[in-house]
Amino acid sequence: TKGKLTVQIATNAPLGPHLIRFYNQDGASLPRCFVVGHLEENPEKEPNDSAGQAQLIEKLPTVINGRLEKSGDDDSFAINLKTGQWLVAAVNAYALDSPMDPVLQLLDPHGTKIAFNHDGRSLDPFLAYQAKEAGRFVLQLFAFAYPPQSDIRFTGGNAAVYRLALSTGSFAKYAFPAGVQRGRKTPVHLVGWSVGTTGQGIVAQVDAAHLEPDAELVTVAAPGVRNLLRIPVGDLPEEREIEPNNSLDLAQPVSVPGVLNGRIDPAGDEDRFVFTARKEERFRFQVRSAGLGFPLDAVLKVEDSAGKELVRGDDSSGVADPELNWTAPADGSYFLAVSDLIKRGGGDYVYRLELRRPSADFRAFVDGHAFRVEPGKTAEMKVNVTRLDGFQGKLNVVIDGLPDEVNATTGSVSDKGGEVKL
Repeated sequence: TKGKLTVQIATNAPLGPHLIRFYNQDGASLPRCFVVGHLEENPEKEPNDSAGQAQLIEKLPTVINGRLEKSGDDDSFAINLKTGQWLVAAVNAYALDSPMDPVLQLLDPHGTKIAFNHDGRSLDPFLAYQAKEAGRFVLQLFAFAYPPQSDIRFTGGNAAVYRLALSTGSFAKYAFPAGVQRGRKTPVHLVGWSVGTTGQGIVAQVDAAHLEPDAELVTVAAPGVRNLLRIPVGDLPEEREIEPNNSLDLAQPVSVPGVLNGRIDPAGDEDRFVFTARKEERFRFQVRSAGLGFPLDAVLKVEDSAGKELVRGDDSSGVADPELNWTAPADGSYFLAVSDLIKRGGGDYVYRLELRRPSADFRAFVDGHAFRVEPGKTAEMKVNVTRLDGFQGKLNVVIDGLPDEVNATTGSVSDKGGEVKL
């Protein structure tokens, strides 16, 4: 049937986003995001354009699959809450490449707006509210156009799809440490609603012992917690920050390579770590925080034994996570300092500080998702290759897995890298 398909999901299908596309003899579509979830899935039911027509959601937790069908549309959902009960609502729309910037607002049983969120970790909103009274609350979802347009109005259309996750039980906001080492089982502390605070609550065991070698994320689950988290997994040894470490004399010793998991807490906190280096030894230091969805706008500094700042980094590659490539000027002890740009802080200001020595490597990418080759004709593919940290090995670009009826040239990468045409 045109526009409809049936998807068979294997019982062992990995949870999270997957890319799918359609293709036939005329070409290939853009890749689209399809999410395999762990909660019950339900469709949005129209009409639900006002609080009086709100769709009643009786069973939680659940994921509502919906669409803002027309310009100016808003979808309303009614949820019965008890006094003191938490409602947590999270939208995926922008993350699914829907052309909209969604908004959530919550009305109390009297119709008064009591909670609102426009942007969470991305343009997708996240709302958490603890009921002050029992009754029927109405959650409303609407959206502005994305990319933004010259006029300001609520948007909608066939492509304005969303996934709305609703829960009234324990919900984890993040895990600390915010990542784990591959090949190990690691306890992590879950922080969230009806879960615990930064110093107490639920501890989950993360098993990264049997992951695929190229896996970059691992799923975190705990009994009684309604949602799943996906956190980074890496190959370096992991350590946790130990307070107090604000000054040079209290700096925490660290080894290279390794990963430090820490918090900038309280506001104005500055964490310091001491390491030894030889003259002309090269290092790469990177903070991961904003890219993981935390509010920290990190600043990273290298200081000498007298506290003099030698190099400083703020944003890198368009993200508020700094990266420093640094060469030691002499043998001795040096200090890494992590802080927030405007001296904020708190339990949510979590970071991962990666310390490593640069290793020769390369990166390659193409600027298209599909390449059309017509019968009896040729097409050109441009591959851009970057040599990193002095990589001098011989590199050839080869296309693998082509059908028998199609062949391709190979290309040699120059000593400086650059574009290769196939």
